[in-house]
Amino acid sequence: MIFIVSVCNSLRLSTLNQGNIDAETIPNVYQFYTRLSTFGVLRVTGTFFTFQVKSCRDAAVLLSTSTDLISSDFYEIFYGGGGNSKIYLSRNYGTNVAQSNAINLLDCNNMVTLWISWANGILKTGTGSILGQNQIMEWNDPNSPLDVAGIGIMSAWGSNAEWIFSSGDIAYDTKFCGSAGKTFTNTGVTVYNLTELKCAFRCIVSDSCVGFDYNNQLQKCHM
Repeated sequence: MIFIVSVCNSLRLSTLNQGNIDAETIPNVYQFYTRLSTFGVLRVTGTFFTFQVKSCRDAAVLLSTSTDLISSDFYEIFYGGGGNSKIYLSRNYGTNVAQSNAINLLDCNNMVTLWISWANGILKTGTGSILGQNQIMEWNDPNSPLDVAGIGIMSAWGSNAEWIFSSGDIAYDTKFCGSAGKTFTNTGVTVYNLTELKCAFRCIVSDSCVGFDYNNQLQKCHM
């Protein structure tokens, strides 16, 4: 199996609206997130990364202590909350520990570049590709800082989202590659009235599918 490294440094994904979902109100919210570990992010080597997102509102990032996100310990950052007017931060289920005004942060038609860092338990985020510039929010975790091992993404509260990640921003040895040496991306196929198991099976037997989103409420399978 040969991997072509030069074309494997970026990941473009789309996520479907998961409904009225967030960590403040939903236990095990990680079940609604798309895991980046599916696409080659097997570990997080740093304490910050940048990414791009296009959405009208409510695009969320989960920083989990588990690579597969199955953990009750996490930070959830909701960009474009409150009708695209705020950023909300939760630490674990049932909490909303911080919020900041961010009027019209997200854009329905264009990618917005954001950065996020969590060094020493100090959560910071802002706009642009340079860490520390255009900072919007900062929160110091009063408890023991979480050791972030996995990253998830989600779109909710009525919006879908498109995302772009650079492998070098997350882990120095991560490559978003498949067996043909192609950069991973969604196929863009949506199928309704499927169980989650059948959705997973369709992805497994497809040559172009490398991951899927499943909406339980709508029985919607997106690959």
